[in-house]
Amino acid sequence: MCRVANDNIVYHGLAGHVLLTGVPNVLKVRIIADMEDRIKAEMEREGISAEDARILLQKDDEERRKWTKTLYGVDPWDSSLYDLVVHISTLTVPDAVDFICEAATKDQFKATESYRRKIKNLGLACQVKAALVDPFFDVGVTCESGNVVIYTGVNDRQVSKLKERAKELEKEIEEINNLEVHAGVPIPEDAL
Repeated sequence: MCRVANDNIVYHGLAGHVLLTGVPNVLKVRIIADMEDRIKAEMEREGISAEDARILLQKDDEERRKWTKTLYGVDPWDSSLYDLVVHISTLTVPDAVDFICEAATKDQFKATESYRRKIKNLGLACQVKAALVDPFFDVGVTCESGNVVIYTGVNDRQVSKLKERAKELEKEIEEINNLEVHAGVPIPEDAL
């Protein structure tokens, strides 16, 4: 998240942009290709038959789709999650690069103070969530101006341990202004 806060980065991966939902100035691009072109590339990369390449690609696609739905609750194939969908079988790769670079220079994708605040809040929430997720997997974290709220549905015994850990985090992470634990309430949709 620190790199995102510094602006002007390119993230390459499956649905990672969903974590940045609500953060302005993020150009979200999906690049697609025809299955036959993907099969040819996979055959060359892995030295396998067309049928094996097709099976492997279909399996990978399904696993990635399930992973994204489980983790983020969205379908990564949903074009509404992206600002730009580029089909590289129709365009050349250099043309696709030109389109993406041109879009990234538009004013709506330039960093603003609002962007920097949202990223700072998101980074702090991620830091807190990462510190809690191992022993307390059933938590959601939100942050606004350094004020962190942890939401959980864990049992009473676990809540006291979570509150103890939260007090430690408040001392460990200097960017936290205030930290609260809300137990027994639904985790908000915008929480990490």
